[in-house]
Amino acid sequence: MFNSISAKLAFFFLLLVAVIALFASILANTDNGLLVKYGPNTIGQKNNTFEPPGFVDTYNDIDRVHPLGTDGRGRDVASILIHGSRTSILLGFFASLISILFGTSLGLASAYYGNNSLIIHPFQIILFVIGTILICFYAYEWSWVRGDQKLYFNNLLFILSVILGIFFLITLLRLLSRSLKGIIAFPMDSIVMRFTEIFRAVPKLFLLLFLITFLKSQGLWTTTLLLGALGWSRILRLVRGEVLEIKQQTYVINAKIMGLSDFRIILKHILPNVMPLILVSMAFLISGNILMESTLSFLGLGLPLDLPSWGGLLRQSREDFGAWWLAVFPGFTITFTLFSLNILAEHYNKLSKKAF
Repeated sequence: MFNSISAKLAFFFLLLVAVIALFASILANTDNGLLVKYGPNTIGQKNNTFEPPGFVDTYNDIDRVHPLGTDGRGRDVASILIHGSRTSILLGFFASLISILFGTSLGLASAYYGNNSLIIHPFQIILFVIGTILICFYAYEWSWVRGDQKLYFNNLLFILSVILGIFFLITLLRLLSRSLKGIIAFPMDSIVMRFTEIFRAVPKLFLLLFLITFLKSQGLWTTTLLLGALGWSRILRLVRGEVLEIKQQTYVINAKIMGLSDFRIILKHILPNVMPLILVSMAFLISGNILMESTLSFLGLGLPLDLPSWGGLLRQSREDFGAWWLAVFPGFTITFTLFSLNILAEHYNKLSKKAF
């Protein structure tokens, strides 16, 4: 599968990161850590100081070494790097998955139906508009939960409620299409592309900063959903361009003549041919999301300090420019991870092109 040394090295490095993320709790903990005798938030006797690699501190009356030094709160850098790998993988993968699902769905619908193929009833449009408004309203009402003797707004619950509500609404509209005869052509491609162009015109970092400030939340899953919701436009354009070519192929035209449903044609004849492009794009998306989280954390708008992350270490390097280890070790880790993902993505892209 890997016919180049660079691809093999990239694969084994990412495999090593995945193994570290999977066994982070075993590799670094305060009791019997295999590599580090500190947890990611464990503070020794000498706290609130930047100490260089090899510094020996005392915890529970036992001298323990910080192999990569400590951050400004006295936490072990090596332990944060190990546990931060889990944070980065979860955030990068699930944010990319959200972008892939949303962008691919819109790209498939936009290219397959165009501006004249989707014939619907006006009642379906009215029902979709009213239903979306009601879903957002009730999702907002349901997202107020009680905690610590006061009400607070749960951003994650709101976003998930909206996504699930719209999914069931689209399913209902699809069932209604069997009984309602369409009378107007819905310009799917024009609407999707105009919306995408407007979305792409707004700088992603600016929009992300605005949403984080508006939501007033820096949790892992909130940040994951935000990154996923902002990374779909490039996937949409790539998938749309690919599907525009595929739908002109003879086997797709024959499937339409045979009377196969649009859903079956897309699922069995179009989507499998788009999968290589999606997999390559997902690798680039994962690296982009890890880099974006690091950027946000460096600016102080990323994940909270008590949640170990690579970007959180970079943020603390601004507090003391003499603490070079807070920039070098997470910086190299992020660089090698992104570089490895890009190498594997390009390698798989070449293999898929040769296969076709």
